[in-house]
Amino acid sequence: MRVSARACALAAVLATVLLVGGCASSPLTSKSPVADAPALSSQEATAQAQAVLERFLSAVVAKDESRAEALLTLDRRGVSWGFDNVDRIVVGPITVPEARFLKMERARLAPNEVMIFRADITWFYKNGMGPANNGEPNPWMWILERQADGTWLVRDCGV
Repeated sequence: MRVSARACALAAVLATVLLVGGCASSPLTSKSPVADAPALSSQEATAQAQAVLERFLSAVVAKDESRAEALLTLDRRGVSWGFDNVDRIVVGPITVPEARFLKMERARLAPNEVMIFRADITWFYKNGMGPANNGEPNPWMWILERQADGTWLVRDCGV
């Protein structure tokens, strides 16, 4: 029995669609990493995450690398902080944007497991050495992630 080239191409496309569709849907059905941690209301989640961010920013302002590192997710630790070139750091008030929760379906994280805050940060470098925005506030966003044990850690930040 001879199979046409068109039939082979159609079978290949169908197999690809099934494979890609099956792979793409599997993370969405997996258990959340914090499913075993106690459930939090949005107010509790906001308060807990903000308290961790305040401790983290306090450590950064004090240029205390070990204290700051302890409040980062494991994959973010070990960065070069560059505090040697920094004279001082000023942090503005922490605010909660309207969309304070991020739903991260691909990462299997639900609302109350990832939170975002805004806090401007101003870096003052020694002898004017540093980026062009030396001494100017940078509107940074801070992303915190709830861990399996229910604690919050800083996951990412930036403008």
